[in-house]
This record gives sequence, C-alpha cells and structure tokens, in this order.
Amino acid sequence: MPRALGLLTAVYGAYTLARPASLLRTCGYLPAGRRPGRAGLVLGRAVGVRDTLSGLAMLCAPAGAPLRAAVAARVACDVADTVGFGLTVPAARRAKVVAITTGWAAACGASRRFAGRHR
Repeated sequence: MPRALGLLTAVYGAYTLARPASLLRTCGYLPAGRRPGRAGLVLGRAVGVRDTLSGLAMLCAPAGAPLRAAVAARVACDVADTVGFGLTVPAARRAKVVAITTGWAAACGASRRFAGRHR
C-alpha cells in the first residue's frame, strides 16, 4: 500500500510540476482563464517537486525503517498542506482542499503499518 500511494503521489507531483496552474485552480487561487503569476508558479512547482520526491521516496525506500520514515515525511507534508492551505484558500474551496489533504494524510498514515517490520 505505501508503494502504490508513493507512485500516485509521484505522478501527481510530476503533473503539478508540469502544470502548476492545476494546483492553483483547485485551491481557488487562480480564476479560470487566467494565467498564474510568478508567485503562483513558484508555489505550484515547489509543491510539485516536493510531492514527486516524497512519492519516489515511498516508492523506492527499502522496507522497514526507511520506508516508515518516507511515509512519515509524506504525512507531515499533507498535514502541513491541510494547515497552510486550510488557512489561506478561499472559503468556497476550503472544505474540498482540507478533505483532500486530510484524506491523503490519513491514507498514507494508515499505509505505514504495511511498510515493513519494526526492528
């Protein structure tokens, strides 16, 4: 389960890196038909790089402590997104964004039990 979630995270991250406006529109930071400004591009690309790398870490880390650490890092990213985006997205988008980020944190957190034996 952590490997599958890692793959999905890496693919999403690569997509967001290539198309940062997708994240900005989902969050309500960018109205339809508008192009993102420099700050929006930086935010979208930073999230894309972070998600690509954290997903690859979950995909490639050896089972056991390294994979559990990769999963914990991913959960921390999602919790940070819940707080950061939850405080800043427009009210009309808040419930959706918080549900997505909290749900992904919960899914990744639950997958930790499949990350290999404790030693």
